[in-house]
Amino acid sequence: MEKSKIKVKIFGTEYALKADTGHEDIKNAAVYVDKKMQEISSKMVEQSDMRVAVLTALNIADELLQTRRQIPSELIAKTNRLADILYAALED
Repeated sequence: MEKSKIKVKIFGTEYALKADTGHEDIKNAAVYVDKKMQEISSKMVEQSDMRVAVLTALNIADELLQTRRQIPSELIAKTNRLADILYAALED
């Protein structure tokens, strides 16, 4: 399958990317990164684009790691609730 081009704009710079599929996902990711960079930039005085990009990457990585930790505990809690429901139904 030939890759098609997609253009996104992040923090005032346009990037031409190639992708097999998932153009909407790429666009959504670009919008998210741009929004985060704008937020961080607005809180800092005269920082370089590189510094804003690195701080944005760290913030997004932290969000990802927190989500990864959270999901297993939520699945365990949900599984335990379902098990309790099953046990209660079997006892009746």
